[in-house]
This record gives sequence, structure tokens and C-alpha cells, in this order.
Amino acid sequence: MKQKFIAIATAAVLMPAIATAEDDVTVYGMAQVEVASFDPQGAADSYVDVVDNARGRLGVVATEDLGSGLKGLAKFEYKTDTADGTSADACANDDCSSKTGVSLTARELFVGLKGGFGQVELGRLKSAYKYTGGVAYDPFVATTLEARKNGGMSAGDFGHTGFVSQSMGYSSPKLGPVDIRATYAPSEDDSAYTASARAGFKMGEVFVALADQGDRDGTNEYSAWKLGGQLRLAGGAHKISLQYEATEDKKTTKKEPTFIFAGYQGTFGKSTFVAQFGANDADEENKDKTYYALGAIHKFSKNTRVFGGYRATDADDDSGQTVISIGMRKDFK
Repeated sequence: MKQKFIAIATAAVLMPAIATAEDDVTVYGMAQVEVASFDPQGAADSYVDVVDNARGRLGVVATEDLGSGLKGLAKFEYKTDTADGTSADACANDDCSSKTGVSLTARELFVGLKGGFGQVELGRLKSAYKYTGGVAYDPFVATTLEARKNGGMSAGDFGHTGFVSQSMGYSSPKLGPVDIRATYAPSEDDSAYTASARAGFKMGEVFVALADQGDRDGTNEYSAWKLGGQLRLAGGAHKISLQYEATEDKKTTKKEPTFIFAGYQGTFGKSTFVAQFGANDADEENKDKTYYALGAIHKFSKNTRVFGGYRATDADDDSGQTVISIGMRKDFK
């Protein structure tokens, strides 16, 4: 694994030097580590850990000007763990303590074309459901303070966690105040898709989004829809977000969980103060969750920040926890 990572990293670093004059190649990444105190519900003991909650990543983007307003695109982005060099995906069935290399887990991988018609992508793509509202509304996403998986937003590949593989994607240009995005995977569980439409206005936006995992053995396994919006005041210094999700899960027995997310962000100079709330009706006895988060983000620059806060997930089955965390993030390219 170590040799594999070195080969990938070396190729990424050398790409700009070997690219042709027509290519614009950018190597980029993110590194993030938190020191967090976890206090689980129930009888479990509290503990302190040093973690990267899915923010560490390494990527390469290539663009080529084809003339007539057309561009060729390619992107490779991988997740790694800044705190220990492993990832949950790579270590799920292995003892990560024995690994000496840095594991990489695929995020977004595609080839595409961009022009006046919009953007077409082929490969492993961002979900239109995940990135409309969703994680874009949570400034604590990919930290231990985030809403997804903690009672404020759905998780899973067709929720707010993963990407959609073997897919075709389309993002429209602005159609007046509206833009649309869709992904379609003809062979993924028999025609899985995600889709969204968003309308922007002077003081914010509203949206609707859909996701469907497709059919397996004639049974639709998972589908979801959501609607919401964001109000932006004082030139965007104050943001109020609201989102409602309704899901249907048939993987075992039919369940119809719902999620409500509400958030406020207030920016004063280089600091942003955040307050968030979420409620998950799990459609199962003793499985409901309530989410609260309160904290701040201070940006030294566009690419360097520190953050900290408090998060509480109260679960009816005592599977929740409270977290106090402080962390640092550095983006680069």
C-alpha cells in the first residue's frame, strides 16, 4: 500500500510538469485534525481522541481549452485520514494497526465536457441530492460536529455521505434564476438516479432534490426527497438554512425516516459563529434522535482555519453522544 500511495502522489506532483501546453493541471488537497472529547450516552466511558472526520483528501483536476467555448475535463479525488493515514473504508475488515502505508479511498472520479450547454460528466460523481442544500448548508461538515449521521441529515450513498458510481451526470447553466443537476446510473441496481433543481434570488435560494437507489430483485431499496432553502442577509454575513427530508428504506423492513435541519451562520470579520439543530424521526420504536451543535470557525486566510464547538446527539436508544472539539484545517493547491 505504501508503494501504491508513493506512486500516486509522485504522479500527481509531476503532472503539471509533463502536461502539454494545452492542459491546465491542478494538484490540490485538504488536511484536517481535531482533538475531541467524546461522552457517549449510556454506560460507556468518555474518552479523548485525535481524529480526522473524513476531511483529508488529495486530488488532481485537469482542464483543456478545446476552442469555441468548450473545455475537456478530468478529475481524480481520494480521501485519506490526516490523523493516522488510514480510512474506515479500507480498514473495515482489516487490522489497521498493522498497516504501514497511507490508504486512499475513491471520492469523485470523472471525465467530462463543459460548454455553453452546461457540464457533462462520466464516472464516479457527486450526488445531486447530497450537494444541493445538504452538506453545502453545514459549515461543520466533515468534522465531529456535523449534522449528517448525528440526527440532522440522512447518511448513505444516496443520502449525504457517499458518491454515485458508474454514472452519467449533467449540470445545467443558469436558466434564469434556476439551475438543475442530475446523475443516472443505468447498471447500478437497475437505474439509480439523483436530481435537483435550485432557484436563486437576491437574498438566498430554494431547492428540491430527489434520490432513488433503483431496484434490486424487483424491489426498490432506498429513495428520498427533500426541500429547503437558505436566507442570506447583510450581503451573506448572516445565513439561515432550513431543510426537510423524507426517506423510504426497504432494505430489511419498510421504514420511512424523516429529518429536519435548521442552521444559523453569522460572520463577523474572519470569524463565523454557528448554531444548528436537527431532528430525526426514525420510524422505529426508540430510535429517534435530536441534534444540537454550537461553535465557531476562524479563518486566518482562505486556506487556513481553526474551529471548535459542542455537539450533542440525544438518541432514544442511548446510542448518542456529546462532543467537545477543537481542530485545524489547511487547504492547498
